[in-house]
Amino acid sequence: MKLIIVTSDKTLLNWETLPKKKAAILKALNRTPNATWTLDIRYQPLKPELNAEHRITQAWYDTISHPLFEEGYHYTYLHFSKRQWRALGLDQGVRGINQRDTDVVGESYGWADENTMRGDTGLNQFIQNILHEMSHQIRRDLGLKSDLTHVWHDSQKDISGIFSTYDMALWHVEYVEALKTKLSLAEQLLGLLRAQEPYLRPLPHHWGKVTQAWGNKDAVTYPKSGVHAGTDFATPEGTPILAPASGTITRSGTTEQLGNWVEVKVGNRYMVALHLRETMKTGAISRGTPVGYVGKTGKIAGIHSHLEWWKVPMNRALLTSASEVAKYTEDIIKVIV
Repeated sequence: MKLIIVTSDKTLLNWETLPKKKAAILKALNRTPNATWTLDIRYQPLKPELNAEHRITQAWYDTISHPLFEEGYHYTYLHFSKRQWRALGLDQGVRGINQRDTDVVGESYGWADENTMRGDTGLNQFIQNILHEMSHQIRRDLGLKSDLTHVWHDSQKDISGIFSTYDMALWHVEYVEALKTKLSLAEQLLGLLRAQEPYLRPLPHHWGKVTQAWGNKDAVTYPKSGVHAGTDFATPEGTPILAPASGTITRSGTTEQLGNWVEVKVGNRYMVALHLRETMKTGAISRGTPVGYVGKTGKIAGIHSHLEWWKVPMNRALLTSASEVAKYTEDIIKVIV
């Protein structure tokens, strides 16, 4: 799990106590079962758009958090100094706020100076603010009905201990379902526009994150052909891979090298996805419907989505040289623009 703090206060980067603060936040987050957390901090001048309640609008926040989500950050926290908070006209009655919307990106913000204490607790507000808002967000991400964040914080003073009660194994399920819902809504809203496109992008939120291109030369990994016959995209585990058009799941299987794989016939071409979380049932499938979910099966260096675009049904025995790869497969990036 990846959290990024985007601060509008440039002095934060030089706080003497910043390393200890980062360590305290990570120590608390890593109490969550079934997750390992990382924390990055980045300076960026922020001039948020506010609503009538003097809180940051969702539309503006999305312009910050969604590009960061594309970089792989699941949670974003925006930090302001006390002076900045007041100057921007943000709600003076709160220390921090957790955004509530329907996307799959965790979004919160708050204010604190280096030595600001949270009320009369004697605890650092920067640390407690971030963990408090993260608790709100994680509780929703896990699909839990009761939010005990305020009860815990009021009774225990230190919010850190609550994270041991959050099993992040549930987050994976909720994340996938939320992402599927988001994609479904996007499809409905953009239906007319998409109808004019030849194909839907199988990974709409990760299409620009190519980590290995089609035709990339690598004689060690691909000793027979010498080149990469597909395209690799940086994607989190569990990301749905969508059918670019209505078609048929013709085959699905598993091998030691490819892991779980699926072949989808679309028009007169075949899209193949490797290293899936699980095999899929064959049969007709509609445009935009998941044909599989990114997994970590087969021989991989790291979790990613590997997609191939075949002119014929997939037959890896045909891939004996670079020219044969070009004869039987195509660069999916050039086909689906």
